[in-house]
Amino acid sequence: MKNYGFVIFIGILLFLFNTNNFAQNSQNNTENNSENNSENNSPLLKYVPVDSIFFSGNSERFNLDDFPFFQFNQASSNPFSQALNQDAKNNLGSGLAFLSALSDDFEHIAVKGNTALQTHYGLAKKMALALYSVNLNPVLKITLADEQAFLAVLTQAEKKSGLQHQEGMFEQQKYWFYSLDNNYQIIVAIQASEDKDGDKIATLALLNQHSTDYQKQLIFGLRQAEQSIKEKVTQLEKNNGYMPISISFIDFELLIQSIFPTKNTPDTKNINNSWGDLLGEPSPLLASLQNSECKADILKLVQEVPLLVGGYTQYELQGQSMKIQFEALLELKNKNIKMELNQFRGFIPSYVREGAEENIFALGLGVNLSQISPFFVYVTKTIRESDFQCEPLKELQKNTAQLNPLTLAMFAGVLDGVHGLSFAIQNFKVNRTKAEQKNNRAFELSSLLTLSAENPLKVWQMMSAFVPQIAMISPTASAQKLNLPELNNLGLDVSVAIKGQHLVLFSNNAKNDAKNNIKQERMIKQLAIEKIHANGFFQESINYTHLNHAMKELRYLLSNAVSFSNNGLLQSQAPMSVESCIDFDESIAMLSRYSGFIDYKNDFTEQGWLHFLTVDMEFKAAKQMNYQIPGKFTSYLLAEGCQWKKDGQDELLADGSGLYQAYSDDEQCFIFETRYRWTHEAEQLKVQYLSERSRAEGQCNNEFTAWSVPKAAYINDVCLLRPEAEGNYSCLYQWDDGVLNKSLNKRM
Repeated sequence: MKNYGFVIFIGILLFLFNTNNFAQNSQNNTENNSENNSENNSPLLKYVPVDSIFFSGNSERFNLDDFPFFQFNQASSNPFSQALNQDAKNNLGSGLAFLSALSDDFEHIAVKGNTALQTHYGLAKKMALALYSVNLNPVLKITLADEQAFLAVLTQAEKKSGLQHQEGMFEQQKYWFYSLDNNYQIIVAIQASEDKDGDKIATLALLNQHSTDYQKQLIFGLRQAEQSIKEKVTQLEKNNGYMPISISFIDFELLIQSIFPTKNTPDTKNINNSWGDLLGEPSPLLASLQNSECKADILKLVQEVPLLVGGYTQYELQGQSMKIQFEALLELKNKNIKMELNQFRGFIPSYVREGAEENIFALGLGVNLSQISPFFVYVTKTIRESDFQCEPLKELQKNTAQLNPLTLAMFAGVLDGVHGLSFAIQNFKVNRTKAEQKNNRAFELSSLLTLSAENPLKVWQMMSAFVPQIAMISPTASAQKLNLPELNNLGLDVSVAIKGQHLVLFSNNAKNDAKNNIKQERMIKQLAIEKIHANGFFQESINYTHLNHAMKELRYLLSNAVSFSNNGLLQSQAPMSVESCIDFDESIAMLSRYSGFIDYKNDFTEQGWLHFLTVDMEFKAAKQMNYQIPGKFTSYLLAEGCQWKKDGQDELLADGSGLYQAYSDDEQCFIFETRYRWTHEAEQLKVQYLSERSRAEGQCNNEFTAWSVPKAAYINDVCLLRPEAEGNYSCLYQWDDGVLNKSLNKRM
């Protein structure tokens, strides 16, 4: 089936993204190297054609020894992704199972650090990497020092997936290929580098039956590109101030050109009907676009948005801490559009713009609502007046002509003068005494919400028409409490005030500096020339240090059987479910390994739509636990409300045998017993149940039944070990019905 190739294509991109990701995490080690030091240049760019639709790679080699690879816990995001989901993986097609096996292998080795990565994959000491396209064929090239180590990884993935390679020859190049179906192959080739370092180049690519010999020559590296991408990459780095450790882009002009087929002639080098080859028969819409009239119209449109490009402007690694700034720019060429977008930009206050280190979470949306209607009018007018020859675009013109800008103008007029809405959660803590008493004021939430407007009082008066309860309040510079039953029932003390051009709603324990300093901030209109400053469009930040503390506080509140009822009152009738308790515990365990913040913002600049990511984080390596498994334990089972309920006794002997005994409800006797064999591997405790017996109806006065072999579905069990205090441990299970549960073993 033709669409199978598209699924594999996406799978390869996802896998290669993971592989490329650790390359991008390299330290810029070029301070001591001259810009003209050709020995440090990537040996791969000469094979990458300038008409690649996408590219991600490095213009200079990087050294794995120059940076620490952060050791993430494999089980932190999905604890059963590897241990207990093998059945699901077995249901994948052989091609996807092969890629899944490669991905699992990478995750397993990555936690061991950069030296293990280099040895396991046979990577070159000074690496180069490039992910790109030859037409629509995705290609990955990477430099190797040990090709046998690299091939051994593929062989191991073959054993796990059942997808075996075959050997082929193209011109003078030997290669392995994995047949996915009659149309698609994953190919792997290794060739000697022309550089003097003695490294080799590994190539992985997805080919289809329509790939031309010219394309294969480029992919296999049997010829250099007639015009390589090197100059384009260098220019993009220079224009955007990117470091040479990594640059990525998507060329929309080339992408759109690939939609339109060209006549095949003996001289055709890049056949341009790969969209059909990759996706199967084109949809009616795509087919209607594939004509000469549409090609000219669409290319004219896409020339206004030609490129999406991204790279690092800062990358500092020291120990287990990192400071990163990454930018992505969607280029905009139309001056009128940029002018309209500049007018559309609103205001984001400093407590959001500069508060990533202080807030738990912050969100700012800067939109000048007064400009929604003019912007909409401009766009629709431009579409209606364009001279399209393409029938689908003509149809778009007709539909646009039926839109009424006045409707949007009426909507925007309700909140005329509004320039932005921002929000921040500054702190969250629980009064444990009140929580245990089920008091609805058991927590304190420090938060701040601001609406920035030319006339904030007018906006409040408009809001009063929709919320009559607030009509009696006329905000001033002095704070006034909002005595709303809904807020009081939630235990929230919220006040409102007008600070300069900002309507401010805040909890009474919000930080004074944030809610007072905003008074001095003016909503100036200024285009973001280089970086984002006073005005803005969107910003979001999250502080993992503060979030971890808040999650612990929230878990304590909810685990004391406190929840919100339909009318907003805190109540104790619905304790937190076991799965929710486990999710909290796993999230807290993961967050405890992170400190610092991530801050993302985007805005409109003279160059286009700029996306700006700042990461200032410190990571703690996963603690290696020495679980002392043998022993006799009292076992507990996690119950609703995150409470431990005594469950029985568990004895694990050093010879690998074990006996589990479950208590009756009154703990007067054991009502169930099972014998088993156990093995301990890293963070997993694997159990094979041998026999079991129980008392009829769970009653202590009934005799045990005879020992019997458990049903086949209940013979094998796997738990993920979790450390507890004083040498105890807990066990995380996923039972056959898919339900998560957790047991705790306390040494007797």
